[in-house]
Amino acid sequence: MSRLIEALERHQKGATAPMGFGFQRAAQPERPPAMALVAASAKVDQVLQAAKLSDAVLFQSSGHAPSAASLKKLAEGAEEACWGVKSDQVAPEQLGSLKKQGCDFVVFSALDTQLDALKAEDFARVLVLPKGLTEEQAHTLESAPIDVIIAAEPITLPISLQALMDLATARWAVSKPYLQTLSGVPSVWELECLRDIGVDGVVLLTDAASPDALKTLHDRLREIPAKRPGKNDRAVALLPQMSSGASRRAVPESPDEDDDDDE
Repeated sequence: MSRLIEALERHQKGATAPMGFGFQRAAQPERPPAMALVAASAKVDQVLQAAKLSDAVLFQSSGHAPSAASLKKLAEGAEEACWGVKSDQVAPEQLGSLKKQGCDFVVFSALDTQLDALKAEDFARVLVLPKGLTEEQAHTLESAPIDVIIAAEPITLPISLQALMDLATARWAVSKPYLQTLSGVPSVWELECLRDIGVDGVVLLTDAASPDALKTLHDRLREIPAKRPGKNDRAVALLPQMSSGASRRAVPESPDEDDDDDE
């Protein structure tokens, strides 16, 4: 399994406060941060430096494919870090070379990407959510060979209620793990709100952020309180979607049953 997927699952499981008496909770291992942290940069050196504070790092290639020199430098310097690459489009022949060099996930945005390029099971396939995607189109991603969804644009800071509502609408359209792009550092409360609408991780664009942004974000993610069991549970939002007509038919009215209860 992809290490990125493992990290997302680990953070998701640790986001809820454990139940039980105090001494039982004390015996639990340290709770992981509420969301996974991915650092992204177009500079290999910056990617490697960010690996110390991140669950994963992302090299954002400006072309269709990262250069062989960049990949070699990244592979040699990443050591045990979980790293991936972002390319405008992924070709099937790229995957074998990337895997040999230690790449864990691939981020792509082109919807005309060949399906053969998405066949590798040991990669995490991350799709940049296209702009203007309808709700019906988003639902089709449920069965598509995609493992993770990432927002195309960073959310504006400070976060408004409208922005949070728009993000929740996009997030709830699919049940795949969801990563939100950031160009700055939200407050602890804003990060908690992102977590509560179902954001599984954040991707900090370090090239656009301040030099200390990654460290600040790393620390703030650890300050988010655990979500109480049952609070804002997004399981309802991730149930198979139904049309409005189907929803109305889901619980049919039955006057006869009511009459039986009265007897």
